[in-house]
Amino acid sequence: METKAGEEEENKKRFKELRKICDKQEDRLQTLQATAFQLANYYFVFQGVILTATCSSATSLKCSDRWFLFTVSLLAALLNLVALMIKGLEYVRIIEQQDQNWSECNQLHRIILQGKASTTDRGYQYAGNYNGLTKCIRYCTLAGCMVLFIGFAVVTLVGCWLIVCSKYDCGSENKKDKCIKFCQGPKCIRICNGS
Repeated sequence: METKAGEEEENKKRFKELRKICDKQEDRLQTLQATAFQLANYYFVFQGVILTATCSSATSLKCSDRWFLFTVSLLAALLNLVALMIKGLEYVRIIEQQDQNWSECNQLHRIILQGKASTTDRGYQYAGNYNGLTKCIRYCTLAGCMVLFIGFAVVTLVGCWLIVCSKYDCGSENKKDKCIKFCQGPKCIRICNGS
């Protein structure tokens, strides 16, 4: 009888420990999620500033400067991609651990309830259902988010590369003609030799 009572106390103690661990994991998941959103927002604002500088008619950027904007944009994209990937992988790892802890917590709760003769408590249930499919869905969702992020990065990189030079292209169909183009922002004037 003492071993059964001791085992029941140990189960209750382990149950409380698991609940605390799950609560800490939930707090960590919330922090990771907030950090990932903050990183993504900073990146989008940074790229917005770069694209605004690129597209602005008041800028003094030349076509030869496009490598600088492209490089700065590429570095920002790579740094944010790596940071978001690390946060995403950590998020998936912690949520998997949390699912396993909740599963063990539910098992202990059922064991504790079976030890009581009469109870009105219907159990402490976590709705999570952890299996291989859930793991696959989580990693596929993370991969999908990374693909969307990379897609946005590619669009901004192409924009940084092409927009700066497109401002100075005044639409000359024949590049061999002896015309001089004067451009200021979106306005261009062509002066051609009269011969």
